[in-house]
Amino acid sequence: MAKKICIPAPSSGSSSNDQLLNSTKFFDILNNRFPNKINYSLAEVAEVLNLSYDFVREKISCGEISAIKFGDRYMVNVFELARILEEGV
Repeated sequence: MAKKICIPAPSSGSSSNDQLLNSTKFFDILNNRFPNKINYSLAEVAEVLNLSYDFVREKISCGEISAIKFGDRYMVNVFELARILEEGV
């Protein structure tokens, strides 16, 4: 059975509510395409963003994309990927 992750809504401010709706929209798109996936490999991130693998790797090393290192692999969290889809790199 698919697990749903809830993103809590902020209590005040309409602009932050608009940002939350956009983030939720991108999060739902990612969840529909890759169900139950929390972390994405660099190749998957590059595919979703329609960018090259080397560009994504460079942005991670510059610190513009937040990534977690598991052994010798970098993984990008689903919330970071939704943020990138919303705001851009």
